[in-house]
Amino acid sequence: MNIGMILVLFILIVVVAQTFCKESNRTFPIQPDNGFPSIAASLRFEIRNDSSYRLSTISLSGDFEPPLPAQHTIPPGGFYRYEVLVIPRRATVARVTYAVVGNDGASVGSLSTAMYRTIYFGAGFESTIIQGPIFEQTEGRIMRVYDRL
Repeated sequence: MNIGMILVLFILIVVVAQTFCKESNRTFPIQPDNGFPSIAASLRFEIRNDSSYRLSTISLSGDFEPPLPAQHTIPPGGFYRYEVLVIPRRATVARVTYAVVGNDGASVGSLSTAMYRTIYFGAGFESTIIQGPIFEQTEGRIMRVYDRL
């Protein structure tokens, strides 16, 4: 084999490698890093209002799946579902506070609770504080609010 033949084979290998082994030159938009995982997992929590009072949000904070839930009112017989982030190797907590509102529109109490997910996959409600004519019962990730008798 002479040097010319080796040079031709080398060039042919380079051309074939560039053609078939080339990385895609398509570009994808890079999303800004806002501190959240790119594919966010979440756990659903539900607050059911089985009382005769309306529950109107006063505040929402913590690790809710973006965007933060809007201010809302849960009417008697209604419910609201929250999505709380699941972040690997990190406990997450989202907090909500409601005003307990009577039929005349006056606030008669409050309900404040935290929805949590532990590092070890436990989840539920904690630190629930109630003032006024209601009480709650929780089962897993569902909280039910009732009239106090």
